[in-house]
Amino acid sequence: MAWEISITAEGWQEIRDELEQWEPDDLIEAICDDRFEMVYEKAGHDHAQRAFDAEKKRLEGLPHDILVDRAFELL
Repeated sequence: MAWEISITAEGWQEIRDELEQWEPDDLIEAICDDRFEMVYEKAGHDHAQRAFDAEKKRLEGLPHDILVDRAFELL
């Protein structure tokens, strides 16, 4: 039997509010870690590390609200 998790609209807002409290470096690290894991499953460590580094370079300098949006989308 598959698990199903249901989050209310208020729950999603609480999650977003919490992400808005994160420092930009922490948001970037979380987003890049997600990219690493996704690539690692398909292509191994070396490719995953390159994907992590490239994603980090793309994200550095983006406004905080954009980083929050990107992190929230990954949920």
